[in-house]
Amino acid sequence: MLGGSFFSITPFFRTINQTFNYKFGNEIAGQEGLYRVFFNGNQGQLAKAKDGSGFLGTIVNNGIVDQSRLQKVDSIPVNCNTTLPINPMFIATAIALKSIDMKLDTIKENRKNS
Repeated sequence: MLGGSFFSITPFFRTINQTFNYKFGNEIAGQEGLYRVFFNGNQGQLAKAKDGSGFLGTIVNNGIVDQSRLQKVDSIPVNCNTTLPINPMFIATAIALKSIDMKLDTIKENRKNS
Protein backbone atom coordinates (compact mmCIF):
# COMPACT_ATOMS: atom_id res chain seq x y z
CA MET A 1 0.00 0.00 0.00
CA LEU A 2 2.87 2.34 0.83
CA GLY A 3 4.52 1.72 -2.53
CA GLY A 4 1.23 2.22 -4.35
CA SER A 5 0.67 5.58 -2.68
CA PHE A 6 4.10 6.81 -3.80
CA PHE A 7 3.81 5.34 -7.29
CA SER A 8 2.28 8.47 -8.84
CA ILE A 9 4.88 10.89 -7.45
CA THR A 10 8.04 8.81 -7.80
CA PRO A 11 9.00 9.92 -11.34
CA PHE A 12 9.45 13.42 -9.94
CA PHE A 13 11.89 12.16 -7.31
CA ARG A 14 13.60 9.73 -9.69
CA THR A 15 14.19 12.22 -12.52
CA ILE A 16 17.51 14.01 -12.88
CA ASN A 17 17.51 17.14 -15.06
CA GLN A 18 20.74 18.84 -16.04
CA THR A 19 21.58 21.39 -18.70
CA PHE A 20 25.17 22.06 -19.68
CA ASN A 21 27.06 23.57 -22.62
CA TYR A 22 28.96 21.07 -24.73
CA LYS A 23 32.05 22.90 -25.96
CA PHE A 24 33.75 22.05 -29.22
CA GLY A 25 37.47 22.27 -29.81
CA ASN A 26 39.21 25.53 -30.63
CA GLU A 27 38.97 25.13 -34.38
CA ILE A 28 39.62 28.19 -36.50
CA ALA A 29 36.53 29.74 -38.13
CA GLY A 30 36.41 29.11 -41.87
CA GLN A 31 37.81 25.60 -41.56
CA GLU A 32 36.13 22.28 -40.82
CA GLY A 33 33.88 22.32 -37.77
CA LEU A 34 30.30 22.89 -36.72
CA TYR A 35 28.49 25.88 -38.21
CA ARG A 36 25.00 27.32 -37.91
CA VAL A 37 23.36 28.29 -41.21
CA PHE A 38 21.06 31.30 -41.25
CA PHE A 39 19.29 33.05 -44.09
CA ASN A 40 19.46 36.63 -42.81
CA GLY A 41 15.71 37.20 -43.24
CA ASN A 42 15.35 35.55 -46.66
CA GLN A 43 12.83 32.79 -47.39
CA GLY A 44 13.81 29.60 -49.18
CA GLN A 45 15.97 26.54 -48.76
CA LEU A 46 19.56 25.58 -49.41
CA ALA A 47 20.37 24.41 -52.91
CA LYS A 48 21.29 20.74 -53.16
CA ALA A 49 24.61 19.75 -54.73
CA LYS A 50 24.14 18.01 -58.08
CA ASP A 51 26.20 15.01 -56.99
CA GLY A 52 24.00 14.58 -53.88
CA SER A 53 26.92 15.04 -51.47
CA GLY A 54 25.30 17.84 -49.50
CA PHE A 55 24.03 21.39 -49.82
CA LEU A 56 25.41 24.61 -51.24
CA GLY A 57 25.38 28.03 -49.58
CA THR A 58 22.86 29.34 -52.10
CA ILE A 59 19.30 30.09 -50.95
CA VAL A 60 16.74 29.13 -53.60
CA ASN A 61 13.02 29.83 -53.83
CA ASN A 62 11.89 29.54 -57.48
CA GLY A 63 15.36 30.79 -58.42
CA ILE A 64 18.40 32.07 -56.55
CA VAL A 65 17.43 34.41 -53.74
CA ASP A 66 20.65 35.05 -51.80
CA GLN A 67 23.63 33.41 -50.12
CA SER A 68 23.22 31.84 -46.70
CA ARG A 69 25.47 32.87 -43.85
CA LEU A 70 27.54 30.49 -41.73
CA GLN A 71 28.30 31.20 -38.10
CA LYS A 72 30.89 29.17 -36.17
CA VAL A 73 29.38 27.23 -33.25
CA ASP A 74 31.63 27.08 -30.19
CA SER A 75 29.21 25.27 -27.88
CA ILE A 76 25.66 23.97 -27.82
CA PRO A 77 23.33 23.64 -24.84
CA VAL A 78 22.55 20.03 -23.99
CA ASN A 79 19.57 19.13 -21.80
CA CYS A 80 19.83 15.73 -20.16
CA ASN A 81 16.77 14.14 -18.53
CA THR A 82 17.18 10.75 -16.89
CA THR A 83 14.62 8.78 -14.90
CA LEU A 84 16.21 6.24 -12.61
CA PRO A 85 14.72 2.73 -12.97
CA ILE A 86 13.54 2.27 -9.38
CA ASN A 87 10.28 0.49 -8.74
CA PRO A 88 8.59 1.93 -5.61
CA MET A 89 6.78 -1.36 -5.00
CA PHE A 90 10.15 -3.09 -4.53
CA ILE A 91 11.17 -0.45 -1.99
CA ALA A 92 7.87 -0.79 -0.10
CA THR A 93 8.20 -4.59 -0.12
CA ALA A 94 11.77 -4.37 1.17
CA ILE A 95 10.67 -2.07 4.00
CA ALA A 96 7.79 -4.42 4.90
CA LEU A 97 10.09 -7.47 4.87
CA LYS A 98 12.65 -5.71 7.06
CA SER A 99 9.88 -4.78 9.51
CA ILE A 100 8.68 -8.40 9.63
CA ASP A 101 12.27 -9.59 10.12
CA MET A 102 12.74 -7.20 13.04
CA LYS A 103 9.49 -8.41 14.64
CA LEU A 104 10.56 -12.04 14.24
CA ASP A 105 13.89 -11.23 15.90
CA THR A 106 12.01 -9.63 18.80
CA ILE A 107 9.79 -12.73 19.16
CA LYS A 108 12.87 -15.02 19.14
CA GLU A 109 14.55 -12.89 21.77
CA ASN A 110 11.44 -12.95 23.99
CA ARG A 111 11.19 -16.75 23.69
CA LYS A 112 14.84 -17.16 24.70
CA ASN A 113 14.36 -14.99 27.78
CA SER A 114 11.23 -16.79 29.01
